[in-house]
Amino acid sequence: MVTFGRQIVIEDEFRNLTDVDQVIVYGSWARRHNGEMGREPADIDVMVVGSPGRDAVYAAAERSEQRLGMAVNPTARSAKAWREGSDALVITAKNGPHLVVVAKGGEVA
Repeated sequence: MVTFGRQIVIEDEFRNLTDVDQVIVYGSWARRHNGEMGREPADIDVMVVGSPGRDAVYAAAERSEQRLGMAVNPTARSAKAWREGSDALVITAKNGPHLVVVAKGGEVA
């Protein structure tokens, strides 16, 4: 089976980060992937849930950008912040279309 797409690149570049429960693509790219009509996204929003090193997250985003030819905007939130869902960005990601591209056995939702 052949797989391709931007989500595969994000998965490939972010999957080996340590201390990560999940990696989620959200925002306009996820909305288009989900079939919502609109302009072609100019970037990909990625939320890393867990406690990864900041430098590692930004390095994965940079590698993704180089492969995709478009901006990748990473943010990191703790597993607790994801579970509680009181952070504005977490609320946005959870309530809108999103795609879990990496799940490592932590709490996934």
